[in-house]
Amino acid sequence: RVAEVVLHELAHQWFGNLVSPEWWSFLWLNESFATFMAFKAEAALFPEWNIWEEYLAQITSAGKSLDSLRSSHPIEVIVKDPNEVDQIFDAISYNKGGSVLRMLEQSMGEDAFRDGVRRYLAKHAYGNATSGDLWGAMGGAIPAMMDGWTRQTGWPVLHARREGGALRLRQERFFLDRDPAKPAEDPTVWDLPVAWAGGSTRLATREGAAAAPPGAKLNAGQSGFYLVNYDETGWAEIAARAPSLPPMDRYGLQEDAYSLLRAGYLGVGGYLGLASAFGAEENHHVLGGIADGLGALADIFHGEPAAARLEDFARKLLRPVSDKVGWDESPGEPHERLLLRATALGAAVRFGEPGAVAEARRRFGDPGSLPPNLRSTILFAAARHGEDGALDALIGYFEKADLPEVKVQLLRAMGAFRREAPLRRAVAYSLSDKVRLQDAMYVFSSAPIEAKPFVWALLKEHWTTIDQRYGKSGLIGHFVASAASGIPREEHAAEVEDFFKTHPAPFASEKIKQTLEGIRARARFRDRNKAALARFFGV
Repeated sequence: RVAEVVLHELAHQWFGNLVSPEWWSFLWLNESFATFMAFKAEAALFPEWNIWEEYLAQITSAGKSLDSLRSSHPIEVIVKDPNEVDQIFDAISYNKGGSVLRMLEQSMGEDAFRDGVRRYLAKHAYGNATSGDLWGAMGGAIPAMMDGWTRQTGWPVLHARREGGALRLRQERFFLDRDPAKPAEDPTVWDLPVAWAGGSTRLATREGAAAAPPGAKLNAGQSGFYLVNYDETGWAEIAARAPSLPPMDRYGLQEDAYSLLRAGYLGVGGYLGLASAFGAEENHHVLGGIADGLGALADIFHGEPAAARLEDFARKLLRPVSDKVGWDESPGEPHERLLLRATALGAAVRFGEPGAVAEARRRFGDPGSLPPNLRSTILFAAARHGEDGALDALIGYFEKADLPEVKVQLLRAMGAFRREAPLRRAVAYSLSDKVRLQDAMYVFSSAPIEAKPFVWALLKEHWTTIDQRYGKSGLIGHFVASAASGIPREEHAAEVEDFFKTHPAPFASEKIKQTLEGIRARARFRDRNKAALARFFGV
């Protein structure tokens, strides 16, 4: 992360300083390039980090998540009001834009892409530029292809259906919250680079075909900013091959499946069946993706009779790898193993694996004495599965800690209690003069689903202070999203909506829209799928 930040800011010497955007609408020429080029540099400097896996799991995934909402916006966004400027420094301008650049590079080839960027920088040095200037420097058919990616909101789902020796392809805009009983509602079409092992094609129209063989995983290397939905036979073939696919394809496969489940293209049983294929997974990004998907489902269905069975399913699926890596590091372990251990044990604690919870609580102590890679997991366990006294210990450690990284981990842990009393104290402490202004939001961001109603109530209770401190910056949106999201009920959405009608937050207007859409999407998904979840587990 340190390398990423340093390289991101260095990249701004070219993308931002040497060539500046003509207007805020072209902010992405700064931030998307700095995001992408930082990882390019990391990949060259530290090839052993496999940094493009990180890019896919962190950068591309966040861009897709926000762009799945109707309240998203184009990469090239029209900015008319100063209040809007802060709000476009988001996952579209950084993550989606950076991912679209990676897709373009993979489609053009690295040499041709680099030459185009050089021409762009040379022509517009010490001046201003637009998206069109970049596409013009790339040459050929690039402007026609890329304008659709920067000027249109959203991203596509590519349906692949086997007909004889070919795959029939059809694209439509992907919405996280859609009515599965209704046809596609958006006429948008993108120019898609469709690749598989040993071949590729382009799809710039609604429908087309590909000569991909049976069992081929489309969007090879997960370089395209789209997801793929196979027919029933295709999913079965892909699931059988999943363990043998490269890591980025495995990550993409499980991420696509979760998104398709949320949007109603894939059933609960289909998703959980695919997840079962990853029981021996040892890539920490792929394992983390599976754990995040199951955790998100457990949160959505919290309180349903089948929710406990779902958490038990997750514990059994993830137990072999957490047992294999154990708690103790060995000298000279590769960093991939260290990260796998942190991911596996973090998931075990999150799902309440008794042995993992007991061991984490046994190890709880001064953060300076904890293994850095497991520090967050141990602190989180002390709060989520501990008693009120754990908060006093966390506050004591916070006041002695001198590293900002450790202080942030402690604040996140303070927000992980499941009961109102310690959360009330933790929120009050975060807003005291003991905590840096920019760090208070971390306490709001880590509350488990059981505690979400308390955190929302506490945000309202402390709203005057929060609004006075953060109301004229983009930080206010992070407080709103952290405290208001997560409760999958229409009644909660209505309550949030009513609150902000009487407590306007102009610098959080986009975040409020996105949060409300997310709440309602989860509520409708829960209603549509709780019966199917119960059937899957025989409850």
